[in-house]
Amino acid sequence: MFFAFSADVMAQGPPTPPIEMDEEAKLDELKDYREDLFKQKLKLTDAEAKEFFPIFDEYQLELRKSKRTFRKKWYPKNVDELSDSEAKEYFNDAVALQQNEIDLLKRYSNKLADVIGMNRVVKMPRIQREVRTLLVMKADEMEIKKREKPKRKR
Repeated sequence: MFFAFSADVMAQGPPTPPIEMDEEAKLDELKDYREDLFKQKLKLTDAEAKEFFPIFDEYQLELRKSKRTFRKKWYPKNVDELSDSEAKEYFNDAVALQQNEIDLLKRYSNKLADVIGMNRVVKMPRIQREVRTLLVMKADEMEIKKREKPKRKR
């Protein structure tokens, strides 16, 4: 959940409404905290970290774009009210999204394995969950405001 938020923060230009400087500083601090957590949990050297984060952030950005495209198309619709043809299209789009996620995972896992080795790459899902949990707690502690999302039609 939060990892998607952190990728979203890095993926977008200036959010609307603009973030106050204080909030921007908090987000920068949170990003640094995230990097420190990954360095610690993956036992990254400085050289590895320098190569790891651009690849990992690019992966997160691509994943976020893919999910955003799906949500942009289907978010305002209530799946309980789809026609059969819309339901079929939704299903096909959902499968395509999952396939794209798998393709991205394969591509970027291989890139990351070149930097940190496959042993640490296979630990990434668990470490991402741990980092996400710690980031949420830190964001709450820092009183970082979560951006409001529009209400979904039900």
